[in-house]
Amino acid sequence: KDDSLCRTAAKFLTDFTLDLSDCICLPQDVMAMAHFICKSSKQWKLCLNNCYIRGKGLNTLTRVLTEPKQKNNVISSASFTSNRLQLNSAEPLTVLLNTQASLHTLNLQYNQLGDQGIEKLALCLKKNKVLKHLDISSNKVTDNGAKSVGLMLQSNSTLQSLFLSQNIIGPVGVECIAEGIKNTHNKLCSLSLDRNKIEEAGAQHLAQAIQVSQTLTTLNISGCNIGPAGAYAISQAMTINHVLTNLNLECNKIVRSPLCRPIMCAFFECESIKVLNIRCNSLGPEGTLAIAEGLLHNETLQELDISRTDCIGNAAIQIASSLQANRCLKVLNICDNKIGTEGSKELASSLIQNVTLESLKMDRTSSSAENFETFTEMVPFFPALKILHLCDSSISSNLIVNMCMGILSSRHSSLEELKIYHYDVTTKEKISDVTNRQRKKRNQLVIKYGL
Repeated sequence: KDDSLCRTAAKFLTDFTLDLSDCICLPQDVMAMAHFICKSSKQWKLCLNNCYIRGKGLNTLTRVLTEPKQKNNVISSASFTSNRLQLNSAEPLTVLLNTQASLHTLNLQYNQLGDQGIEKLALCLKKNKVLKHLDISSNKVTDNGAKSVGLMLQSNSTLQSLFLSQNIIGPVGVECIAEGIKNTHNKLCSLSLDRNKIEEAGAQHLAQAIQVSQTLTTLNISGCNIGPAGAYAISQAMTINHVLTNLNLECNKIVRSPLCRPIMCAFFECESIKVLNIRCNSLGPEGTLAIAEGLLHNETLQELDISRTDCIGNAAIQIASSLQANRCLKVLNICDNKIGTEGSKELASSLIQNVTLESLKMDRTSSSAENFETFTEMVPFFPALKILHLCDSSISSNLIVNMCMGILSSRHSSLEELKIYHYDVTTKEKISDVTNRQRKKRNQLVIKYGL
């Protein structure tokens, strides 16, 4: 409570972040902290994650912040994750939102606010003109809570990102959220609904919102069981309204289906798409061949994750070959696809000519020791690649050591990070010796180990 001490302490802080995460904060600790930030006359970022503050601690915080003569703009960001906050915490949270004129970020994930708590927050946010980022993931929110959020989105015009991941929201709740996104007042740019029970019907509602939204650029619905029909609806919406740039459809049971080809074709025809994640979906040969065709012509996609999509045989060769002509893709993940010897050779040949791909992850893509002999020999001659992940137990340690020697002595290589299999101690010592001997010739190559 010493004014001069608070002002002196504040001078030594640059970003004004007060992080007491994983500490046990009693009400008196919260009170002391609140007095400190009020007297420092600065805007603070509060991180009180896993602090056992509960509703009583939040009440103490808001009581100090709303005392007479206190400034109403001392908190710009607040994070209260993993505090088991329940319905009785909703009231002090609304006080915080109503009184702090600079509070633009609120993180409440991994709590237990439930539908009633979310309803109180949503009611408060209808008129809020400050908050831009809200995370209420893992809060036991069902369709009823999602309805409150949807009604809030129809009135709120400042919220830009909303995280509702890992809740219990079904198609009915998603429909309400989609209606909120359609509203012209809404300015939401990023929406995360991953690991909910959206299913095909929910995806259809989101597709309708995508068609009309002029602001939604990022959508994460991974692990939502939307199936091929749901993915098709979203892909068709993206061909109508070219606004969405970042789409995550990981683990959505988009299995071998006649729809897989038109889905992939639509994604690559979209003129706005920059980041696409479709990993852990068994697309089959038709879907993966459509990806290869799309890479030949697409001029916007910068990051693509097709790991564990059954990209094998001819499809793997065609995707590798398409990288010769592609001039926009910067990040590619093809892990857990057995691309074979011909696929790895074609990939190496393409990467020698490719001047844009900077990151390639291809862990566990070999099926035999011979698959990657040519590839490892040609790695030192890839002109653009900066990050390479090649964790694969079937690749011999001698090939890896020789590859490292080639990279470190090559004038053509731009590689900065190499992740390889967790080999035995002897192999690691050989690699370490090679990197130490070559250190003076070029910037040191960072080598990481994994499985």
